[in-house]
Amino acid sequence: MAPPPDLVKPLWEAAAGIEPTGTDPARYLRTYLQALRYANGSPSDRAVIASSQHAITIADLRQALQGWAVPEWPVISQLVTALQGLPEVALPLWRRARSSTETCTLRAEAFG
Repeated sequence: MAPPPDLVKPLWEAAAGIEPTGTDPARYLRTYLQALRYANGSPSDRAVIASSQHAITIADLRQALQGWAVPEWPVISQLVTALQGLPEVALPLWRRARSSTETCTLRAEAFG
């Protein structure tokens, strides 16, 4: 059975150094992380956390794969490593995702 194209594309683009266009950077990062998980045999949450040597929590894992906010870099780096990916490949995706969410977030003080 062939892997889903939406999971192959982010892995190929990241490996080729192609900057994604026309997509929400945070969603793209989540898709990339989900693709890494798929490529690693779709390990269970418990197995991923064990692979990270418990450096990430279940909450970290769920936030990275399904949440609306972009976790801090140490979480993403640990997750990518646990999924047998290369953090240096994921770093530009994380930076784009963080900068896109930071520009969209307003502080409470902005509303008076």
